[in-house]
Amino acid sequence: MIERKSFVLAIAGTLARQVASGLLALATVVLVARLLGPEGNGAYAVALLLPGMLATFLNLGVSSANVYYLASRRIDLRTAFAVTFFISGLCSLVGLVVGGVICVFLRDALFPGIALEALLLALASFPFVLCLQAAGGLMQGLQDFRAFNLTLLAPPLVTLVGVCALAILGRFDLTGVIACYLCGQVVGVVVTTTLLVRRPSWATVAPTRKRRHYLSEVLGYGLKAYASNVVTFFNYRTDLFLVNFFLGPSAAGIYVMAMQFGEKLWLFSQAVSTVFLPKVSELAHNDVERQRLTPRIAQWTFLLTLAAALLLALVSGPLLTFLVGPDFSEATWVLLLLLPGIVAWAPARILANDIAGRGKPEINLRIAILVMVVNLLGNLILIPIIGLTGAAMATVISYCLMLLLTSVFYRKSAL
Repeated sequence: MIERKSFVLAIAGTLARQVASGLLALATVVLVARLLGPEGNGAYAVALLLPGMLATFLNLGVSSANVYYLASRRIDLRTAFAVTFFISGLCSLVGLVVGGVICVFLRDALFPGIALEALLLALASFPFVLCLQAAGGLMQGLQDFRAFNLTLLAPPLVTLVGVCALAILGRFDLTGVIACYLCGQVVGVVVTTTLLVRRPSWATVAPTRKRRHYLSEVLGYGLKAYASNVVTFFNYRTDLFLVNFFLGPSAAGIYVMAMQFGEKLWLFSQAVSTVFLPKVSELAHNDVERQRLTPRIAQWTFLLTLAAALLLALVSGPLLTFLVGPDFSEATWVLLLLLPGIVAWAPARILANDIAGRGKPEINLRIAILVMVVNLLGNLILIPIIGLTGAAMATVISYCLMLLLTSVFYRKSAL
């Protein structure tokens, strides 16, 4: 039997961090929306798609692999750290070159309405976004959730402080806000690396041949999870990209506002997933305990997310108007449309982590590909016809399909 008390405390601590991080991010969102308006808010969100997209394409699933191997005690910290940052360094160089080409030659096609300097500044954050993801996977695999939560609080806190400083100094513009985001990512990497190298287990030094062996292992597992993560990223952000493409930055600003408020409902499922993935990796050969734990956690995640969604639906109109002003009034309708899909995604995340934690990330990949195709086709068909409503409808359909398919595959793979 797993230690139930420590498991619950880990979830509670992670949830507290998620809430704190979410509030910091929300404060930044409100400031950006108030001072830059829908168009500036949309440009900010779309510009940050570039480092997010590159980090998703070039992380190679290293973070997921580290969680699996560290939690199952198949590798030591120092070996995992060395291999992780070797891969991240190479991928950072590739990403900066690819991102530079996109900024200079493909900006008008892929990021219409976004200034070149804003995209280049966003691109500068990419190596730090990538390294922070990788280092976070090491902390998660070690199941040191106190340190893990601290490292993930630093970036939004630094970003918010910087944004507030810009507002006070009267120098608030798009490039300044992106520069604050960049500073937050840099501080996050420094804090995470410092905490890792100060751990007692850092003293263990593995032979070079073990590092080479782990490199092949981490890529073997990681590439399976990587493909799934890439496809899942498109499921998350295809709608925003296509809204900006078809309707422009102002519509994207309204849509992303609805998304950012709605996705705060995922705080509980994200906290549970953070703790649950390494735990289920540890229980990979304990089918009885795992099969007892997973359905119960998924059910509670669904019920709590549903309750929060109903509450948000009741207060969304006045809340959005109060926080970001009447310019974003259309975001209320979009948010209400998105809520069923957001609720459906929460338990699907738990079931997907169970599947990945048992060393079967390829199942999640198959599901994610099918969901991505449905999401993409839905957005391409519906956005030109009914605008933001179409984007929200396509997203809800794909998220509900995600829950259905994940539930079916979970039952089959658990047998």
